[in-house]
Amino acid sequence: MHKTRNNSPISIRTFSTIVISASTIFFGGTGCMTTERVVEASLADCGKAYQEGRKKIRDAFDDALSCCRNMLPGDPSGYATCVQKVEQSRRFAQQSLNDAHQACVDANTELLTAEVTAIFEVVDRAIKAACEVIDVISIVRSGDSDRMANLTSPVLEYQAMAIDLNGTVTGLDTQPITPQSLETHQRSNRLISANMQGTIKGMNSEGIHDTSVQVRMVATLPRNARRHGTIHNFLLELHGMPAMEIAEGFASTLKAQDDGGHLICAVLKPRIPFTDADAPIFGCYVEIPIFISGARARAGTSGAFVDTESIMPVAPNAIADWNRDFMVDLHDYEAFLQDFGIGLIDLNADGVTDERDLEIFEERFNDELGG
Repeated sequence: MHKTRNNSPISIRTFSTIVISASTIFFGGTGCMTTERVVEASLADCGKAYQEGRKKIRDAFDDALSCCRNMLPGDPSGYATCVQKVEQSRRFAQQSLNDAHQACVDANTELLTAEVTAIFEVVDRAIKAACEVIDVISIVRSGDSDRMANLTSPVLEYQAMAIDLNGTVTGLDTQPITPQSLETHQRSNRLISANMQGTIKGMNSEGIHDTSVQVRMVATLPRNARRHGTIHNFLLELHGMPAMEIAEGFASTLKAQDDGGHLICAVLKPRIPFTDADAPIFGCYVEIPIFISGARARAGTSGAFVDTESIMPVAPNAIADWNRDFMVDLHDYEAFLQDFGIGLIDLNADGVTDERDLEIFEERFNDELGG
């Protein structure tokens, strides 16, 4: 049975908010995306930066609205207040983006920097207020399936990535194997330590960029190849970047695959927080294929370029994905129409549920379906 927010509420746990691109981006050699980096990229192509900014603002505030919806149907007045605050902040952010675009065209770096900073602050405050964020980490989890995804792409605008890691595996079994314990041992799990090194490459219109990388992982690997394992420790060291490790409170697993390999599924965050106390904590959800055979481990795409989102899955637009199951399909349209029929939906904060709200939903829905 398809569930809607009205008859069986779907809880979406939002762990973070998007500060446009500022707090959620990392890739070897580039460091955390800063205001200065955004300004630099904007000046290279003002028009492209403006269009990307519009989409990021839209998606960020749509995520905030999805948090407002969590108040329904029990608190309609709280929902209305939340939507009004989100919409007001959206207008501030859009005006700052317009001013930033003009400053970019005029090559006024000082004003451009000020406007970009203002956008980051407005978006950050608005989503924190709507979602009551405590820990800022850019991940959402579907309450129905416990699936996870990034709110926005955690890497710079790369269309494709290639990961090629190789290394060794050490068994950490502490109990000796005897003829009497062999059958039990074969059915049990084994604790392993994997150490791998190699490269991660990103591809965009400007070319290919790569960085060296090291991975250290301790995990419980089932001897039954069809079972899932548990990752206990994971340390990712990218050249020129803070080390990344498993974010506390997020289960990390080795999911068995049909090809005999596994999929590393983990939420990662910087091991050492940035010195700027005002900077949000950023993190990302990754899915990396790994093959373990005897004492050898191979992880990644074997050097082949794949769609970036296959490594770092991104949640669809929160309005288009109305039932928040990380898929945009007719179930979302059905769920929206049920909520719309009750008269509780107000996506443009004008105080009524009307055709304009339906138009906003259909615009997001069609965008996600490529129509």
